[in-house]
Amino acid sequence: MSRLEAFVTEVKRSVQDLPEHVRFGLVAYDRTVQPWEGEERAATGEAVTSASAWLDRITPGGSSGPARGMAYALRQYPTTDTFVLLTDGGPNVESNDVNLQMIRYVLSARSPARVHVFALDERPEPQDFLQSIASMTHGNYQLCIFR
Repeated sequence: MSRLEAFVTEVKRSVQDLPEHVRFGLVAYDRTVQPWEGEERAATGEAVTSASAWLDRITPGGSSGPARGMAYALRQYPTTDTFVLLTDGGPNVESNDVNLQMIRYVLSARSPARVHVFALDERPEPQDFLQSIASMTHGNYQLCIFR
């Protein structure tokens, strides 16, 4: 099972477990940002089926731009107070500093939000960057190793 397949499986499982009154949104990213839908939806059977089908169509793009994905989600869902960032690495599109500045800027223009980060990359540099995102938003950071 590839890392992407493992992520998709876990996200689908998590979405399927949401109570119907919970609203959720999904955003995939690489060099670009691909939202599932333009707004949050209640976790109804129809929405869960739609989200699962969308997740099955995600393909790896070869680059990692987690700040772009987070910036999009933070702007698109301005009243959401908790986000989950699943990533297989730090940014390789721009520098860590540029990416952190982008996230700080977006956070400063909206209501407070907590970002919980789940990462697959064991290298120190991406871990430092991803821990910074969790720390500045009072979220949690978890390194996940799939072997």
